[in-house]
Amino acid sequence: MNKEDEKNHPRSSGGDEEYERKRKEIDQKVLDSEIYPGKTVRELEEESHSIVDLIYIEDFARGISTAYKDERCQNPGEFIQANPDGSEDLVFYDIDQGTTTVLKRLAAPGKGKRAYLLQDPRYLDYVKQLKDGK
Repeated sequence: MNKEDEKNHPRSSGGDEEYERKRKEIDQKVLDSEIYPGKTVRELEEESHSIVDLIYIEDFARGISTAYKDERCQNPGEFIQANPDGSEDLVFYDIDQGTTTVLKRLAAPGKGKRAYLLQDPRYLDYVKQLKDGK
């Protein structure tokens, strides 16, 4: 960055609030811009979240735990296991042995990041369909 750019940069002149306002404005424009014919970034993001939720709903209804990674996974082989009762465990998956070891309970039943899906009407409908043999 040259001297003129540094002088005009919002953070250089103590303009953190202005910088944040502009950043949010740009973020908003990006989210509302079309990147796929007829769909904005925001719409695609919402659609993808809905699809991921549906995967968890179907797995939970069938009694299947689903693994994912987030910032709580600090070491290779560690995953978060989202359980059908809404709990979460930190697990280690040993690829050589094909085993999973629970390292720590992260959230009690009904308290995990995806526990809200247990009250989702799609989950309740899916459970009913499974019980009815459909």
